[in-house]
Amino acid sequence: MLSLLTLQRVLSEKYIQAALCFGLAVHFKIYPVIYAAPLFLFIESQRDPATKSPWSWMWMKVWNRQRLTFAFVSAGVFFGLIGVFYMMYGYEFLFETYLYHFSRQDHRHNLSFHFYLIYLFYDSGYSGMIGSVAFLAQWVLIFFFGFRFYKDIGVCMFFQSLIFVVFNKVCTAQYFIWFLGLLPLLAYNNQIWHNSKKLFVFIWVTWFATECAMLAAPYKVEMRGENAFRPIFGSNCIFFIESVALLCVLLHLSLIHISEPTRLLSISYAVFCLKKKKKKK
Repeated sequence: MLSLLTLQRVLSEKYIQAALCFGLAVHFKIYPVIYAAPLFLFIESQRDPATKSPWSWMWMKVWNRQRLTFAFVSAGVFFGLIGVFYMMYGYEFLFETYLYHFSRQDHRHNLSFHFYLIYLFYDSGYSGMIGSVAFLAQWVLIFFFGFRFYKDIGVCMFFQSLIFVVFNKVCTAQYFIWFLGLLPLLAYNNQIWHNSKKLFVFIWVTWFATECAMLAAPYKVEMRGENAFRPIFGSNCIFFIESVALLCVLLHLSLIHISEPTRLLSISYAVFCLKKKKKKK
């Protein structure tokens, strides 16, 4: 909710309010930090001056007052809350809330593609290596999509969330709400729902059906105590491949609609819709 509220405030050009919401969002659930770069670049992007000099681009295009305000206010809220709770609970708060995510190695079954390998090498040094490789691939893709698609901020946040969940070394069903909450933005702002409705419904029904089918093997492990880790790994591989295919299809549909007339403007489709709504009022 705080992530969506941040997006709404940014689109409304209420940058201080957006920064307050973003700082709170990262404090309560650290994953929204993946949106930091695209949100920062999106602010005032429709007013970016054209320049050929890389140093002028860095100074005039990236570092402007609105962006710096958003960055410092959100960082101030985030680190301020860390300081308050650190004084109350000490290092335990810092580790359990943030640092734990960098060293965790969940060997219990989950939906991650990397689960079975981590499970097999849990007592060796290879487990940490597998987690590091997964982390590197995940963040390379997150940064790529952030810098490539920031002008269409709603779509960018959806793809970043989907990548974060699919490529994470730990994945459970509760993580799906992180990108499903942004799905309406992808469907509506790109006109995918209107122009490719059947395909859009088909790929999501297939995705949900695969997720439901994946619950059979974990049921045997948790409820019956059977050794079904290989079937879990097989279903996780299928789920990973289908999720990547889903990402590619949705990206393809989004890129198709980037060529629409509204995409030729220097603003994103989300901002275009918001400004159009304001003019009607």
